[in-house]
Amino acid sequence: MAPELDLAWLDPSLRGLTRRDASGLGSGLCRAIAERIGVDPVLVRVALIVLILSGGLGIGLYAWGTVLTRGPSGTRPIDSVLPTFTTWSSLAQKAAVVVTVILVMVSIGQVMPLPWAAGVLALVVWAWLRRRKPGAVPQAEDAVDDTEDDELLIGRWRTRMASAARSAAEPARPLPTVDLYSEPAPVEGRKPRPAWLAGLLILGAMGAVGAVLSLALGVTPMVSLAAVTIAGGALVLGYALLARGRRLPRLILVAVTVPLAMSGWLATQAAGPLLPSPDAVTYSVIAGEKTIDLTTIDTTKVDAVEIKAVASDVEVLLPGPVEDLRTTSRLADVTVDAWPDDAKPFDVTLIVDATASNVRLVVREP
Repeated sequence: MAPELDLAWLDPSLRGLTRRDASGLGSGLCRAIAERIGVDPVLVRVALIVLILSGGLGIGLYAWGTVLTRGPSGTRPIDSVLPTFTTWSSLAQKAAVVVTVILVMVSIGQVMPLPWAAGVLALVVWAWLRRRKPGAVPQAEDAVDDTEDDELLIGRWRTRMASAARSAAEPARPLPTVDLYSEPAPVEGRKPRPAWLAGLLILGAMGAVGAVLSLALGVTPMVSLAAVTIAGGALVLGYALLARGRRLPRLILVAVTVPLAMSGWLATQAAGPLLPSPDAVTYSVIAGEKTIDLTTIDTTKVDAVEIKAVASDVEVLLPGPVEDLRTTSRLADVTVDAWPDDAKPFDVTLIVDATASNVRLVVREP
């Protein structure tokens, strides 16, 4: 029987990790990792959110991290969901993790295409650095922490015995508790209080940055969104490093990641190629304002005009009404001014692909 697969596969210092506190919205995995590596839980949660936005990589990692670590009861969820998992070879267990994570990323990519290369690279670099760090590997798996209570140790022993007998699905009856000489259980430290005021101030600062850049300075929406994302990330990171005794609420963290998700989505839309056509004139406007003059187009040589706008304001000047107009809009507004009755038709196929943009079609006779 292969040894139990846990998070030590990626980081040796996470061997034998136990999720002691699962009272929040999550499974307690982020807090357990933060306590083991000695950082603020907010940093781990922010890193998880970034990985989630990296093509959904964080979703697969969080799910497997939860089922492969022991909870407060001392048992692993994988032993109840799939009792035969521990009988697989180590290579088969790792292959199952990798394949399912890839399937999750592919499924999410079909719905919302997000960049994933940066997240995968960051994960590989993290695992490589943690493996090279001297002293990162803890004591042997059988070593016992003095602060662990008897119930947790008994739960681990029962799980291991049940796995060895291939009967993890039928746990043994709980042993009687006889506690005559043990010292009182240590009092757990008070949990950090949520800092709602600091979170609201961070959101207010992000809104102020966006308003100043877009309204006062006239910066393009894409640049304003990028600046808001950078400001929010810097403020959250700075607060996590300075205020160790407080934590930002999860709702605030989710709100901070909204501009990050929008930036990633717009980046994928901007990177997409224009529709191929051998006899087409193409225009691409990314995060800007532009007027496209089509009044001088030679319709005898051009069959189609393709315009792609992402986070932009575009005005298209036409020599006459368009008979074949094809539009694709995502969070965009494509408006067509009234055609003059006596204008000559513009005998060209006009294709407009707009994302988070305002596109206006105006007839102006040459």
